[in-house]
Amino acid sequence: MVASSPAPGPIALPVLGNLANVGMAKISPSFGSPPHQRMAELAAEHGDVMTVRMGQEPWIVLSTPEVVHEAFVTKGSSFAGRPMVASMGISAGEGRAGFGRSQPDKSLSVLRRTAFGELFSAAQVASAQAELEDEARRLAEHLLANDSRSSLRRSLRRCVENMVLRYAFSVRVPYATEAALPTESRHAELLTLTDAIWTELTETSTFAMDLLGVSADASVRESLSPLRDLVDDRNRLLLELVAARKAAHGARGASSAASPDMLDVLLNAGLPEEDVLYTLVDMFVAGVNTVASTLEWTLLLGAAYPLEQARARAGAKKANGRQPSPRVQALTKEVLRFKPPLLLPRMATRDASIGGFDVPKGHVVYANHWSLTRSPAHWLEAAAFRPERWLREESGFDATRGSASGCKFLPYGVGQRACPGTRLAEAELQEVTHTLLRHVRWSKTAPIDLAEDYGLTLSPAVEQRLKFEAV
Repeated sequence: MVASSPAPGPIALPVLGNLANVGMAKISPSFGSPPHQRMAELAAEHGDVMTVRMGQEPWIVLSTPEVVHEAFVTKGSSFAGRPMVASMGISAGEGRAGFGRSQPDKSLSVLRRTAFGELFSAAQVASAQAELEDEARRLAEHLLANDSRSSLRRSLRRCVENMVLRYAFSVRVPYATEAALPTESRHAELLTLTDAIWTELTETSTFAMDLLGVSADASVRESLSPLRDLVDDRNRLLLELVAARKAAHGARGASSAASPDMLDVLLNAGLPEEDVLYTLVDMFVAGVNTVASTLEWTLLLGAAYPLEQARARAGAKKANGRQPSPRVQALTKEVLRFKPPLLLPRMATRDASIGGFDVPKGHVVYANHWSLTRSPAHWLEAAAFRPERWLREESGFDATRGSASGCKFLPYGVGQRACPGTRLAEAELQEVTHTLLRHVRWSKTAPIDLAEDYGLTLSPAVEQRLKFEAV
């Protein structure tokens, strides 16, 4: 089909665009469905390729696996850009370096080859397995020691942050409940800054300013100055850690360690300093928050569906050594389907088309992952939490086959902007879930609230406490 017209969509207001009927629930649930669900509702009326104006910015919203496959697989090079809203521009260096650079270029190709071939290779992730197991065990001990008194969200974030710290720097920061020697203060400070930046990025006020598309306004820049200050401190600290490692390596700046960590690999690859810095930044943003949110959903859903928790625990106890349990894998996949990570928007790098509709260069293209994973046309009992689907009708599912049907479940993205750290994220999720199931039983202390907060991740809207007991 020859593209000849823009994609249809709801009528937009001046300045606000469609935020009045898409994004207001981010401010208050009383305004209706959250943005990801509202976009799915609008797609049922306007089509699987739809134009939605997020403030002043037109977004092309994709809601079926077929059009996502066309855009990001068949025409992947046309939609390989990454838009930069004001807050993420500050945090990610305005898209100039690292995996989040706004335009694909030769440097990004080199970085991604380094990532898949070395940084997150099967061998590199396997070499970190003992550290992942240790952190998972420490989390289980911490939850049991604190029972329902500790913040579940903070505990899970600390576990994943420590996994990332150990993978990147070969260090960790202990829980307050641990009888451990003090850690070098710079690493503890890095985690404090990381948490503070994440809080700023996910504030409702930040969300509203980003989507209104008014980043050039002086008052907006001023309102984001606390975020800029935190980012400056974080970048300074990371560059100090990089410089200290280079000094430790000597004149060549390269490591000959038998088990190099991520920073060693980055320095050995001879990448520009900006790429080293923002690759580390990506690890402490995307590499922490999606995994931590998924673990939080795993525990909440395990408490809400105790029979599914018990089934997965039985599978975990039967597993031999490091052989993954199909039951645990099914539980993790179903959590990722039922409460899916949100996919980062793409940007058209040239004039192109999707589904027969024009997509001009520079337009934002957004795949609504929630729509993909909740489609009744593509899933049996799509609205039900059913881990067994992955042992039955979806047992042969394989997103890597490159087919349109594979695009109905994309927890790590697809195509030229797929997450390079997929292996590490999967290893972290499996290790923590497996360890907790083997050693801890958890239950609700109040009715479980499964409401979702739309933002940089799809996280639980309400932080909750659970009761933990040793198995």
